Formats: sequence, C-alpha cells, structure tokens
Amino acid sequence: MKKDRLQAKEKLSLLFDDGTYTKLSGGGGVITAYGLLGGRSVYAFAEDPAVKSGGVDGDNARKLAYLYRTAAQNGAPVVGIYCSSGGDISAPQALLAGYADIAAAAVAASGVVPVVAVIAGVCGGVASILASSADFIVASKDAELFLTPPFLAGASGADTDGVSTAPRANGEVVKSDGSAESAAKLGNVNIIAEDETAAIAKARHLISILPDNNIDEAVFYANVPEGERLCDRANSASALVADAKLYCDTLLGLAEDVFAVNELYGKASGTYFGDCEGRTVGFVSIAGRLNGDDCNKISRFVGFCDCYTIPVVTIYDTSRPQCDNSNAVRAFAKLTQVYYSATTAKISVIKGEAVGSSAIATGAFCGCSDFTIALDTAVIAPIDITAATALLSGSDTSAGNIAAYKSAVSSEAAAAAGNVSAVVTPQELPLVFANALDITKGKRAGSLPRKHINLAY
Repeated sequence: MKKDRLQAKEKLSLLFDDGTYTKLSGGGGVITAYGLLGGRSVYAFAEDPAVKSGGVDGDNARKLAYLYRTAAQNGAPVVGIYCSSGGDISAPQALLAGYADIAAAAVAASGVVPVVAVIAGVCGGVASILASSADFIVASKDAELFLTPPFLAGASGADTDGVSTAPRANGEVVKSDGSAESAAKLGNVNIIAEDETAAIAKARHLISILPDNNIDEAVFYANVPEGERLCDRANSASALVADAKLYCDTLLGLAEDVFAVNELYGKASGTYFGDCEGRTVGFVSIAGRLNGDDCNKISRFVGFCDCYTIPVVTIYDTSRPQCDNSNAVRAFAKLTQVYYSATTAKISVIKGEAVGSSAIATGAFCGCSDFTIALDTAVIAPIDITAATALLSGSDTSAGNIAAYKSAVSSEAAAAAGNVSAVVTPQELPLVFANALDITKGKRAGSLPRKHINLAY
C-alpha cells in the first residue's frame, strides 16, 4: 500500500448516516453491513487492508454473495469499497468457488438495485472484474485498477513492465498503467476523487440521487412550493435571462444537484444526473462529432437509466461521426440498440445540428424519442448540407443551391414531416422542455417477449 488506509469500519462510518450501521458480518478482512444513507436503506461492504491485506477468502466470499442477494431481495442499493492486494491463494479451490458465488450474486443484482463501487486503494484480478460490474465506479486519485498485476506478469516470465498503451478513437494515446487517471480516460472509472474520504462522499452523493431499485418509482414528488415547480422556474428563466441561448447550451441550468459521470472519457459528449422537481433525470449532451468512446459512454449511461426508469434528455449539436473504423461501427450499432430498446421516457432537444448516423443512433427523432424539441435555427439532415448539395447538383455548391437544400433540412421541414414535435425559439425552450418532462412522467411501455438484446459489442 502506498500510504496508511482507513480501516473498513472507518470507511463504513463515513458512508452511513451519523456513522451508524449494523454489521452483517465482520472480521477476516471484509466487513458487510447495512444502514441508512440519506434516510434510505443501503447495504455495503468494505475490505480492510489491515487484515490479510484485505484479501478475500472462501468465508469472505460467502459474506459478499449473501450481501448482494439480500440487498436485491430487499430492493436496496449496494456500495462496495475495495482495497486489497487480492484473494487468499493459500486455499485456491475455496477462493475460486467463492469468487464464482460472488459473481453470480452480483450479476443477479445488476439492474435490480443500483451498485456503486468505491476503489480506495488497490483493486486487481477478479476483484477488478467484480468492481467493474458495478453500475458506477468512484476511485480515489491514488487508486489502482488492473486485471493482472505487474509483479504477476513478471513472475510468469512475460517481458513487460505492466504498462501498455491504448490508442483512443480521437487519436489520444492513454498509458494503461493501472492508475485511476488512466482508468478514467479509458472509461473504466466513472468518477475521480481526491482521496478515499472524498471518494466515499461522492458515492454517498450518487446513491442519494438514484432510485432504490427497478420497481420503486423514480419520481419523488413532494409538495413543491408555489413558484418553485420546474415550469415556474422555466418561465422565470425565459423572462429573466437576456441571452436565453444559455438554456440551449445546457438545460442543466433548470436542474438542481447536477452530478457528472465519465468526464474524462468521450470528449464530444457529457453525461449527467440532475434533480428536476424531485425527479432524477439523465442528461446526455452531444457537442461535436461522436467517436467510439462517446458511443460506449452514452450506451452505458442510457442503459442504466432505462433499468431504473430514469428519463433521458439528449441535447444535440452533432454532425457526422469522428471516425469510421470497425470498432466505431460496432459502437454506433450498440448505441442504436440501447436507445431504441429503452422504454424509459426519452426527450430530444436539437439546439444546433442533428446530422446523419450520430442523430439516428441516439434516437433524435420522433421514431424513437417521445418528444423532440428543435430550435428554430436547427439543422436536421441525413448528411452535411454542403456535401448533400454537391451530390444533388453535380458539385455545384453555389449559395442558391445550398440555400435551397437548407430549407429542406430546417426544423420547420422536420416538423412538417413528423420528425420533430415542436419548433421553438431559445426563449420558449425552457418552458416547452419543462412541459415535455412533465407529460412523459407517467410513460409505460412494453416490448415483445425475449431474453435480451444481442448487443453489438
């Protein structure tokens, strides 16, 4: 370990309200417990690096599997705090059976209750797989996440220092050295915190804005005071903000308690949770040309929102994809499958361009979206305007030809064709958005019987 770590009981005290919790089991390097977080029931475990370096053995595995199953049965979220040097290999068969038991219980809980992993030190081997199976990973800056530790690679005779490079779709080369920063840039860690205390605080915050399970309503409407409802605030925004385009650049201005996810991964997109009148809403902001990383980031986020009936608002200003290789094609195919199979409420806001495969893959139009709002200056087209004009007019891209094609891809033309629900000015957008979110809050939808979608991984 690089420094002295908090003990497991100290970590759990930071996680639960008033530092109070009830142990399900203790000792042996792992403590499992339940308690209240924001007044809601949550199950958690913490590995203790002071006991067997936090290593999991057969007994610990049974505790963890029991915790996952109990949490799922009771409809309560799970927080796992990882900090260990790996499993106890002195009893290899018990360890293997135990890991399999944990994996089965964790997979069974996925999509039933939210699961957040906190990496507060070293997380390697099978533990890294289990942590990465969580819905979200929060890591301290000095955390480490890897599948095969460098010393083990060296022990097996491999000629490696444990560091590899991973070229990204945008041309950036990320050093895959197991650090939290590189893991975040590769999309393997969702949130980075300054230290383990801050990481646990971020996990608390994240759990507090997520539903308890996939059955409970994702809407927590209380008696909102007169003048404080979302539509009231939208009216105020339209009236008081001189440059109402502020609300086109991001509708998060209408949300409260905004929480960003995967900020270092997929630079052309942003994914956020926001509180809209006591209702958790997922926001996807697309500003630029999407690549494979963006697609994977958005797919994971929208898939999570759909599991827990969290509405998804997608804000568009995007043209053609950034790259066109086989990995990008698969990523766009997966993104398409996720959006079009999602039955949660989906609202699209086109503030700039919604062009081609990027717009189709993210369900920008009424064929997928429940309500599509376009600014009166928006461009809604199958390909770039200049390229389309050149193809249709024998390479004559004169101003007159471009203007003629522009009229065919205007927001008004899209509305007339049924691709857009409403065309608005920047001043009208906040109120129309608030009303769209309100009218979709009771959405119910089903699908044909099947086991699952065969996602294009």
